[in-house]
Amino acid sequence: MLICARLFPWILRFEAQDILLKWLARIEKAFMLLVCKQHTEDSMKADIWRELYHIVKRVSKHLPRGSRRVPDSLVVLTLLWAALNDSPISWAVQRRNWPVWCQRMVRRVPSSTTMSRRLRKQSVVAFLDAVLQEAQKDLPSTIFRVIDGKPLPISSHSRDKQAGYGRAAGGKAKGYKLHYLQDSSGKVIAWRVAQMNTAEQKMAARMLRDNGSPGYLLADAGYEGNPLSARARVHGTVVVAPRTKPFSGLGKGPNRHDPMRLRGIELTEGPSRFGRNLLRQRKAIERTFGVLTSFGGGLGHLPAWVRGYRRVHRWVAAKLAINCTRMLLLRLKSAA
Repeated sequence: MLICARLFPWILRFEAQDILLKWLARIEKAFMLLVCKQHTEDSMKADIWRELYHIVKRVSKHLPRGSRRVPDSLVVLTLLWAALNDSPISWAVQRRNWPVWCQRMVRRVPSSTTMSRRLRKQSVVAFLDAVLQEAQKDLPSTIFRVIDGKPLPISSHSRDKQAGYGRAAGGKAKGYKLHYLQDSSGKVIAWRVAQMNTAEQKMAARMLRDNGSPGYLLADAGYEGNPLSARARVHGTVVVAPRTKPFSGLGKGPNRHDPMRLRGIELTEGPSRFGRNLLRQRKAIERTFGVLTSFGGGLGHLPAWVRGYRRVHRWVAAKLAINCTRMLLLRLKSAA
């Protein structure tokens, strides 16, 4: 008993040391995982930026310079560098914040006032769209297209007068909404930014007006109706969307239903499984929105310095170009 009493403090000391070593090992493991994750994100971000730089250089060979002192390509590069790092333009115009290899290639960075003035030019908007198309030129086009909207909420206390108040995920919110039309292959066909309370069918009709083609348009119940079906009929497009109350009557009012709407109802509620199989492909756009927000530099909540329609529009344009470049790198790696 005397020996046990004398050894008991030493036993407790060794147990405490063992527990401490286990906790230190866990902390070290967590730290190493964090460092490896940060290194992976940084390396991926560096690859995205390097590919974006080359895409911008390729596009600049086929478009006008825009200005003798500050070309449109440099303005777009500065915007993309700010969006990739989720930082304001005032941070991106400081040359010391650019990578070392990029500082050697870019001898002069535009000022904040130059960026504010030049980002409003239509030539810069066209240049951004050309970058987006260049990053996805290897994707094929099909007859199946998917459309949906993604809310871009801001604080309800914001003084942004151009933002709207409408339905968002989990309730109502103030902000904007991204209306997105893509091919089943993942290719971006068209996109628009509007107030949160703008009707989805209204924005879909505008996108179909400029980018309509024969085929099938897959959507959710918010797009089902005669107005959009009538607009789609002009281009030979069938809107395949489930009704809010499926397998119910169409009513006996004086207004006639559009033939394309009746065709869509037949596809989703008829005996054929073709329409229901098409609706399963609509989940592709949900995966697109998930991928768009799941990496560093993706399109998340609008930061505090992105307010007003113009800033939101060009911020979303930059984020879409970054996402298409990232998907291009993933396709190249999988094919290698």
